[in-house]
Amino acid sequence: MSQKYPEMRMEVHRATSVINQLNLTDNRVNREKLQKLISFLAGRDFGPGKATTDTDPVILEYAKNHVISSIIKFGTDRQKTGMGVYAWLLVNLILVFPEMWDLFLYHLYISCPYLIPIKPMQIVGQSEEDFNKTKGMKANEKSDAHIARMGTSATIYGIVLGMISKKREIPIAAPVIGWELLAKLLSLTPTSGVTAIILRNFLEAAGFSLQEAYGKQFLKLMDFLNNVYMNKIQEVTEGAGSQGLSVLQNFMEAFKTTHKIQQDKHVANFY
Repeated sequence: MSQKYPEMRMEVHRATSVINQLNLTDNRVNREKLQKLISFLAGRDFGPGKATTDTDPVILEYAKNHVISSIIKFGTDRQKTGMGVYAWLLVNLILVFPEMWDLFLYHLYISCPYLIPIKPMQIVGQSEEDFNKTKGMKANEKSDAHIARMGTSATIYGIVLGMISKKREIPIAAPVIGWELLAKLLSLTPTSGVTAIILRNFLEAAGFSLQEAYGKQFLKLMDFLNNVYMNKIQEVTEGAGSQGLSVLQNFMEAFKTTHKIQQDKHVANFY
């Protein structure tokens, strides 16, 4: 793309720059930007005399890929106050362009392979640098920063699934996807810090819709997490992982009292 269409690449970045101009707290002002983005991806707003996403499939695929990559970047690099708007943007784009769901998963899994879910293992002869890449670790990223980013990836995934659960127009079985993720995570050997923060953040964001969908089965899963899997997490936790364990323990203590997970405010506010 960069060699064959250098000008078009810049035009795509210009046309999609609204992604980084969203209001993080007041969603009313974002709808016009959403419509501009939809119009561009539909090939109706690229500028006079320019090739469009409608007439050039290479540009269209690059544009969609760039949009999803940007949503993942901005959504996972920010504090939770800004995640709702990026999840909202993604869900509304998927409503119009269903194929962007697979692109979202692709970029999400690159950012956080633990959400596939897998437990990355270092193979014999593999360098530390290459192993860090398999864990989704950025160059020169500290362990605590990596753990935190894995947590934000889980949060935005949970918010997206929570929002999709409320939209009958999108044929994606969000509760099933969330349930399968949790079940598979709890079958893996935990990773210090990462597993705890992913579980806590994902449950906080998507737990409400999962509890609504699965009822007593969800309570059984939470009992297993609290009474069995928590011990496994504690056994592997060390160093920078202690903070992730602490926030999960606090979350589970609150759940044991109420036996309910409240709907994430971003799912409610940006629906």
